[in-house]
Amino acid sequence: MNNQEILDWLGRVIGLFDQDAKLEYGDLDKPEFRVVSEDSLVIKNRAEIIKALEYLISQIAPYQEGIRPSLDINGYKKERQEKLMMMAENTADQVVGTGRDKVLPEMNSFERRIIHIVLADRDDVVTESVGEGRLKRVKILPKQ
Repeated sequence: MNNQEILDWLGRVIGLFDQDAKLEYGDLDKPEFRVVSEDSLVIKNRAEIIKALEYLISQIAPYQEGIRPSLDINGYKKERQEKLMMMAENTADQVVGTGRDKVLPEMNSFERRIIHIVLADRDDVVTESVGEGRLKRVKILPKQ
């Protein structure tokens, strides 16, 4: 399927939620599909609907080596990413100030990756993922 066909398919799926929405597509460094709606699309349970639709899009989109298309609804993912970046920096500052490890709440791999990337260039803390299964936690430790 090409990107327009994916947008058409996405429009039909969003219509099943009885939502009126504007669909957009952008392709700066990777394909990104965006849904903008005045109605409040269901974004709960850690944005499971977004993740499910994003997975389906990745299965029908043209394959590009190492690049997966993304989906954002009403800017949820961008807003979540900004909050995670702020959480990472604030928590790292606390760890440095107290000298004690901090463990963040459970996160999916996308969210954990953001934390690791944000703190990778800091020379005063290190991060590691801890736990089992899909949802793990990020542990932030002072660098010795």
